[in-house]
Amino acid sequence: MTFSSESSLYPLAQTKRIFVSDLDGTLLRNNATLSDFARQSLREMLLDGLHFTVATGRSVISTQQILGDLPLPMPVICSNGACVSDLASGHHRFVNALEKPLDRDIFYLMREKGLNPFVSSFNGKEEHLYIDHVSNAGMDAYYQDRVATGDSRMRTSPDVATMLSEQIICMNAIDRVERLRDMAMEMEERYPARLQVYLYEDWYSRGWYWLSMYDRLATKAYAIEVLMREYGYSANELTVFGDNINDLPMFHLAGKRIAPANAIEEVLQIADETIEANETDSVVNYLRKATGRYVL
Repeated sequence: MTFSSESSLYPLAQTKRIFVSDLDGTLLRNNATLSDFARQSLREMLLDGLHFTVATGRSVISTQQILGDLPLPMPVICSNGACVSDLASGHHRFVNALEKPLDRDIFYLMREKGLNPFVSSFNGKEEHLYIDHVSNAGMDAYYQDRVATGDSRMRTSPDVATMLSEQIICMNAIDRVERLRDMAMEMEERYPARLQVYLYEDWYSRGWYWLSMYDRLATKAYAIEVLMREYGYSANELTVFGDNINDLPMFHLAGKRIAPANAIEEVLQIADETIEANETDSVVNYLRKATGRYVL
């Protein structure tokens, strides 16, 4: 097969479709980057009118570091739907933060259980990422990654009162699954219908798990619905790509659901189509076919 860089016969701006992709394990390769081929292909399609954006667990700052040179025509969905943000400026269109004082209750409960969460917050002007101390190799891998990328959010040895006075976007505990599983169940039992609780394995540090807690409205699906209303799309015109448990809400919303072969079983079971694994640029190849740029 060959790839054509020529424009499709029908301009993308005239098509009535919207595409939303997860990043890690889906659009990105296993080293958390876009290949040169994927980046160039996306740029061509976006300039030709493709309505495409991403819905990711990453912050807008982390998303900018990966996609910041791409001319996305729509806001990006970050922090699993807690933030809808302009990619170029990093400005949040809206933030679904944890309720107060629920955020305080969660923080101190986790501390009582011996967990030391990374706390993502927004003070109305900028995001912060607080951590008191790193207590295991899984936490250290994430911390070192954020330092290496120059993440401006990082704050160590936080003043807890100052931290909790800000809008808390999410709390992430990183540990072995055995320590986190019971905590996840307790959170769901204590705060039914008030939290989004995700427990999943770290894509880049296998054997370490994340317990992530967000506001009940902080889902990729809710944020996508906001964008669809703004841009005049309906769910049956929406195609989503995802691989993990935090992608399930948008899978239940979308008219078409695409999973890479490396997706977890729960995602594969409800996908309408399975494509090749993320390492092969399979999402970009799917978009090229859908827009007439992929020639056999």
